[in-house]
Amino acid sequence: MGPGYFPLVLAGALVLLGAAVAAKGLRAAAPEPPLGPLPWRAIALTLGAIVFFGATVRGLGLGPGLFLTILATALATPRTPPSGRPRSRRASPPSAS
Repeated sequence: MGPGYFPLVLAGALVLLGAAVAAKGLRAAAPEPPLGPLPWRAIALTLGAIVFFGATVRGLGLGPGLFLTILATALATPRTPPSGRPRSRRASPPSAS
């Protein structure tokens, strides 16, 4: 048991787990309903933020790079429009009880 034993065992376990998940997915009888439209804005902003962080962490430093990465990924949610201001939630009328 040398230094490569644990990574080899871990890789084997992950391969077996992946094969079990794939086999279960292939045996599924009923097809799942479609997921709907893909959130392209969220995908692009998240991937772009990760690439940005990797490219600038040495130049900007960890703090500013992480701040800008978090800011970019926060804009990926549908609740935050590109202007950066959250949409206002309408207050529900008081219930008459």
